[in-house]
Order: sequence, then structure tokens, then C-alpha cells
Amino acid sequence: MRCALRFSTMRKVLLKFFCPVTKEPIEREIPGDVASLARRWSEKIRLACPHCVGEHSFCFREAYIERAVPDLPRDSAA
Repeated sequence: MRCALRFSTMRKVLLKFFCPVTKEPIEREIPGDVASLARRWSEKIRLACPHCVGEHSFCFREAYIERAVPDLPRDSAA
């Protein structure tokens, strides 16, 4: 029970990959923080693609990470 509570309160990170066929974004929200992403940097993640209906494998380092550090300001010019 203690682990379940800790897991449910963990911060989430939005990862964005791009389908190699359609070039459309594939988003996946995972529990974690900057340190956990750094540990998984060379690991692979497999995702079902909603665009080409295939399955793709990506390294975590290929992801565009949306606000991994939530206190950083967003660039309003972008």
C-alpha cells in the first residue's frame, strides 16, 4: 500500500515522439521526473501509433520532453 501511494503522487512527464511514417506526434505521459528520465536515457519504449496503426520503438533520448522541470518559464515568443 505504501508503494501505491508513493507511485500515485509521483510527478508525470509528457514525452512526445514522432511517427516515422506520418511525422505526426505521438504523446505519452509517464510517471517520473528529470532524474528518472536521465536513468532511462538509453532505454527503449514501445508505443502503439494512432496515426499509422503500427508499433514503434524509440529511445527515451529521442523524446521531446514537455516541461520536464515544471518551474521553468515558457518562452512566450515561441
